Amino acid sequence: MATFLVIVVGIAVYMAIYILEWSWNYIEISPAILDKQRKEQIDTLEALARKRQNGIRIARLMEDASKLDTTIRMVQNNQELNSTVAPQLSAWIANVVTALTESGIPTDAAAFLHSGERPTAEQTKAVAMANFAPEWKQYYMTQLALYRAKLQEIVERRGI
Repeated sequence: MATFLVIVVGIAVYMAIYILEWSWNYIEISPAILDKQRKEQIDTLEALARKRQNGIRIARLMEDASKLDTTIRMVQNNQELNSTVAPQLSAWIANVVTALTESGIPTDAAAFLHSGERPTAEQTKAVAMANFAPEWKQYYMTQLALYRAKLQEIVERRGI
């Protein structure tokens, strides 16, 4: 009988330990594991949302470049070009650099910034020949064309 009692007490102790272990694992540890998994999922979704927002922002900037190109073509004199288009072009360049930097690609932002900084005579001549632009528009048209080409290359390469 004593042996039977020892076996029953042993089983009861084993069951108590098993219940305590189970409650520890499923009540204390499991929520922590689930919280970690949810945090990873949330971080992934936030990264995707940021990438999408940056893509939308850059797409809008590409549309702005197209409008700026139309503005340059429609300008009637050099004074109007320098007073309206030059500030708009500078602002557009700054916005693109900011968007690329905030997208986590500051190297591409720097490359973009320098891509149209000083168009060569050959580049200016090629743009002027293609657009039949008067000489006083050629510099800005070439500069914008170079910036747009570089932005397009970055978007295609990065999959933005």
